[in-house]
Amino acid sequence: MTSLKVVLCVVSAVLVAGVGWCAYRSGILLGWWNPLVRPAGVSATAQYVFTWESATWFDCSIDARRDVNVCKAWSSDGRLVAAGDFRLRDENRAARKYELRPSVTGPSDASGRSDVIYLFGPRGKIEGKELVRVAR
Repeated sequence: MTSLKVVLCVVSAVLVAGVGWCAYRSGILLGWWNPLVRPAGVSATAQYVFTWESATWFDCSIDARRDVNVCKAWSSDGRLVAAGDFRLRDENRAARKYELRPSVTGPSDASGRSDVIYLFGPRGKIEGKELVRVAR
């Protein structure tokens, strides 16, 4: 009888761990929380964003004095894919806090960096607003 209890305990522990792992991964994919481990070089304030096209770490802030968004983006493996000062395309201003919801980066140049960051719209879809890097 005790061996049956041990087997039931082990099976229960495996099931609980499996459900926990699925809940953890689902929460990451749904944007409820960040992965527990971030790649080396990714800032502590970066937010993980998963879309079906990519997974990216974004760290964007607003510099109101210069009217720019200061952003860095890293691929899921920690490679820097975008960095610099950005403004909204065709509006020549920084995205406001409620607009500053990065989703994916645009095409990369020869150095592997992107000059475009696409933003989520109010309904959680990528709806066309873009941050473009300000020329130095």
